[in-house]
Amino acid sequence: MAKIIFFQELWAEYNGPMYLSAFLKEHGHQFDMFIGKTAHDFYEAVEKGNPDLIGFSCMSGMHPWALAVAKELKEKYGVKTIFGGPHPTFFPQMIDNPAVDIVCQWEGEYPLLDLMNAIDAKGDIKKIQNLWVKEDGKVYRNQMRDLVNDLDTFPTADRTIYYKYPFLRDNPSKMFIASRGCPYSCSFCHNATLQVMYKDKGKYVRLRSPEKVVKEIKEIKEKYGMKIVKFMDDTFTLNKKWVNEFLDLFKKEVGLPFFCRVRIGHSDEEIIAKLKEAGCHSVFFGLETGIDSLRKEVLNKDFTNEQVIALAKLLKKYKLKFLTYNMVGIPGETTEQALETVRLNARIRTDYPWCSIFSPYPGTKIAQLVIEKGLVDKDFNAESFSTSYHGATYLNQDNSNEMINIHDLFAYGVMFPFLIPVIARLIKLPPNKIFKALFSLSYFYNYVRSEKSGVFATIVLGLRSWKLFLGKRYKS
Repeated sequence: MAKIIFFQELWAEYNGPMYLSAFLKEHGHQFDMFIGKTAHDFYEAVEKGNPDLIGFSCMSGMHPWALAVAKELKEKYGVKTIFGGPHPTFFPQMIDNPAVDIVCQWEGEYPLLDLMNAIDAKGDIKKIQNLWVKEDGKVYRNQMRDLVNDLDTFPTADRTIYYKYPFLRDNPSKMFIASRGCPYSCSFCHNATLQVMYKDKGKYVRLRSPEKVVKEIKEIKEKYGMKIVKFMDDTFTLNKKWVNEFLDLFKKEVGLPFFCRVRIGHSDEEIIAKLKEAGCHSVFFGLETGIDSLRKEVLNKDFTNEQVIALAKLLKKYKLKFLTYNMVGIPGETTEQALETVRLNARIRTDYPWCSIFSPYPGTKIAQLVIEKGLVDKDFNAESFSTSYHGATYLNQDNSNEMINIHDLFAYGVMFPFLIPVIARLIKLPPNKIFKALFSLSYFYNYVRSEKSGVFATIVLGLRSWKLFLGKRYKS
């Protein structure tokens, strides 16, 4: 049997590696995961584990860390490397980096299984779909395979790879996904690009059966004493028939409080009432901006402020708390428009206001837009991208400093609307450490409240991840 070990820096459990682990183990191979800061932290894992491959799943901005670690481990141990996740999917040409031997584009269960089987049999790995493979200085670029239509054919996520770490194992809240894919094409999201990549390759949006999801949740509840369920699907309420069936079963067999993401325009009163009845504690949704034209024409999200207000009223009626995702510094956005986003959140009495500084993720439609309009530096590319959307703006706009300040003071304007006129004056000051400290305080406060993670656990996570949070950059 072949063996692969994945490495990551962030203290979080990711669904991708957990599903890969479960699938490969089901087919007789070995999989493990370790968390650390430097390559030295992984020496023991490589020496004791003696893997055939070491793997990294990474987003743009986090990939330089992975490349640096892979380079050192490859030089020291001569082990082959494979990279997957969003960044390698959109930029498979990273295989030209000396630290990279194989790139896997998007869903990796069957590509990785074919690879492990070939390694086990000492066979040819150059023609496996979804993989770019480098051998003897030549790169073999293979086509994308069809999507797996029936998600129930996959085993449930293997959480044991993370639960060697008590910090993750003992977390009372656990994350689950009931679907893959999103039918919308928001310009700032990777889904729009993936829909094009997978055109004619099968159904992009797929749902697991309610029975399969509930079975997984019950098993984790019984084994680890879980108290809160978090559904990480892009839009949990996308399919009304499915969500009704699922919530009935969840209420009957699980009975835990849960969080989920909804989409404006997809959540009527029947669904909201059903969520509340089944034990939903709060919902998260993307508001993005308080300006309809920006939301529709720049971000490609077609709903209105009136719909936002109507959904908020429904949520308040059923006593469901909600978090809104917002961004400032959108291409072409004025300072007054950004402040209008603060005012809209204050008007709907957002329970957990969340705001980021607009980040044009490489590979998305909006990243191409800002490049074409000359709103970013000429040398802007995936290699210059940061790990955080809370540090600074990438766009060269006259009001960039004001946008950074609005971001830092956003939550205070929402929680205390009488401060908005004061904030409108304060943002004219240069960005400063006081505003950044105020942002960190409000972020911590709302994170603890919205995630129900506990003060101590949040402090520990913050200490372990603060450099990533602030936008640490790496040289690969």
